[in-house]
Amino acid sequence: MPFYFLRNQLQRNRQTLLFGLGFVVLSMVSRRLFDLPTTPWTVHIFPLFLGILTSIGINRRSQKRRLRVLDDNHFLRLYHSAPIMLHSMDGDGKILHVSDHWLKVLGYERHEVLGHNLGQFLTAESRQLAHEEIHPKFFITGAIKDVPFQMVSKKGDTHDVLLSATAHYKPNGAFLCSQTVINDVTEKQRDEVRIRQLAYEDALTQLPNRVGLEIILRRALASSQKNNTQLAVMSLDLDHFKQINDTLGSKVGNLVIEQVANRLKEHVNAQQVIARTGGDEFIIVIPDKTSAATLRLNADILLKRLSEPLSIHHQELFTSVSIGIAIAPQAGTDVDTLLSNANQAMYQVKRNGRNSYAFFTRQMSELALRKLQIETDLRRAVDNNELELFYQPQVCGKTQLVTGVEALVRWHHPNFGLLSPVHFIPIAEESGQIIQVGYWVFRQACQQAQAWKRQGWNDLRMAINISPRQFQDIHFINKVDNIIEETGIDPHRVELEITENILMDSNQFSLSTLTDLKTRGFTIAIDDFGTGYSSLMYLKNFPIDRLKIPREFIQDIEENPDNCCVVEAVIALAHSLSLGLVAEGIETEKQRDFLLKRCHCSIQGYYFASPMTLPAVSHYIAANRADDLQDTPELSDNALSTAAVSS
Repeated sequence: MPFYFLRNQLQRNRQTLLFGLGFVVLSMVSRRLFDLPTTPWTVHIFPLFLGILTSIGINRRSQKRRLRVLDDNHFLRLYHSAPIMLHSMDGDGKILHVSDHWLKVLGYERHEVLGHNLGQFLTAESRQLAHEEIHPKFFITGAIKDVPFQMVSKKGDTHDVLLSATAHYKPNGAFLCSQTVINDVTEKQRDEVRIRQLAYEDALTQLPNRVGLEIILRRALASSQKNNTQLAVMSLDLDHFKQINDTLGSKVGNLVIEQVANRLKEHVNAQQVIARTGGDEFIIVIPDKTSAATLRLNADILLKRLSEPLSIHHQELFTSVSIGIAIAPQAGTDVDTLLSNANQAMYQVKRNGRNSYAFFTRQMSELALRKLQIETDLRRAVDNNELELFYQPQVCGKTQLVTGVEALVRWHHPNFGLLSPVHFIPIAEESGQIIQVGYWVFRQACQQAQAWKRQGWNDLRMAINISPRQFQDIHFINKVDNIIEETGIDPHRVELEITENILMDSNQFSLSTLTDLKTRGFTIAIDDFGTGYSSLMYLKNFPIDRLKIPREFIQDIEENPDNCCVVEAVIALAHSLSLGLVAEGIETEKQRDFLLKRCHCSIQGYYFASPMTLPAVSHYIAANRADDLQDTPELSDNALSTAAVSS
């Protein structure tokens, strides 16, 4: 073991020992030549020790030199292979070194970059910025950080970068070179643009969305207030767009929205802004030309342009639009108020028949507040027993006998007093509360019909209105069955009045539901026939028993020949299809006589009786029946029921 250790030490330090022995030989030769006194110390030990020390010093200097070369090479390799963009420049701006990642990002070869001025790889704007501002500052301070530049790749693509650099100087203070780190933020900025687009822009039309609109409108309002000028907002909503979406699908609906958006873009100027805030809802912000006359002209142009047919998959589709207009500061000085008031004006147009425009007024705001209060209070009306049924008699035109009554709901509002259906049923329909109200009416009417049966009025038919939302309730049939079982009423004594729109909204569903009702024995009547989307096909295919001629056709039937023709056509249609008829709104003897000369029908209107409370209608029916028993031969229950339905 000692032998091998000694041998390893000799091999490892062989150069140093040889160097020391060389000094010993040199010492001995020099002593001989110059005849100097010799001692073991001077001849052997000191030269050997001196030689070893000299060898160690030489080796250390060589090793440091080799390490320095290795460090330089290692640093250069790290510099080139670093996954960031690096370059070094001299005092003239020429590139001395560049990292591989720098070359990779911009697509250059090393020989195309080294020795060239950095300005060759910058855009003209960045080159000017570097020359006029950045370089002078850099030579004074010796450092810059995160300076935005734009670099140009070999393919001509622009890269947004942040440049940071540090200067290095010679011992005498002269500039040696700069070391620069470049952070490519192109993708980051693109991502930020995408995020901004998703947050503030509608993906389908590339118009501002609701969030983007609020920012734009807030700035426009601030500018308007500062300059003491007006600003107008137009709220546009397509009419019957849901039918297009439901019938032709969402893809066609999206194409319609895109074409409408393109037409709106053609209409506005550079100062005006269009936004899409919902499915078929658009907003136009008009900071200029806000006089009422100019806005009316703009609205007329929009109505005409948007009523022109759209070409979708070689098929023509027709649309129209309802427009509400609100002008700041009169209609509001903040974003929410102004948009809300423009929408109120638009909804007013919808209620008045669509395809028009309206300016916001204070009366609309008052109506909106009243509507909100009614909608809120209606949620508690059933639980608080605030609803009451009124009844309007239906009289057989031939016998003058009361054959049925129509149940009509009234509301004893705690603040507004007694409200007729026209004041709250549309609100209930819109909010969905009509379902709860509708089932309450159905139950109360059936209970009252049973009470009259116990009084001996077995033939009295109860007419109950069914709202579209109630009819489309998936639990409708089950709830009807529960009420029938609960009250014990015979469905043959109940007439359900539905609107034509119910038949239009969902063909198969409506047919299935009506068939279920007919199977149970209910009589089905079409209310206000001719005011909706009338179709002979629906009358032919659906199990309908009676048509109700609406009040609008009866009102001026004596003077208006057109109304006469319409009523006669409805009568002829009912006879040809073997359907019964009920005429609403009979207020004069002439109106009654006009109808009785042309058909045998049931008659309902103020000429006979207005909607009455339960005690009043019970008294009216009792009196009518008493008079009839004196003047008319007694009719069987079956005969009266048949006459009521057939008439």
